[in-house]
Amino acid sequence: ALSQRLGLQSGRTVAVFLPNEPAYLWTWLALAKLGCPMACLNCNVRGRALRHALEAAQATLVLASPGERGTTG
Repeated sequence: ALSQRLGLQSGRTVAVFLPNEPAYLWTWLALAKLGCPMACLNCNVRGRALRHALEAAQATLVLASPGERGTTG
């Protein structure tokens, strides 16, 4: 699904913003199988710290759980 629906290719960094749940493990294994480095983001971080982590990761895609939806403004 990650490669077919999202066009994810080997070597592209993916930021993962998920809580500790089974989906985190499955995402990690799927990205490893695709050859994609995973930037693990702490799901408790917000604001400037989160923005800095995302910029430092230089990820081409962010995977997050529905509960981690941000707000604008």
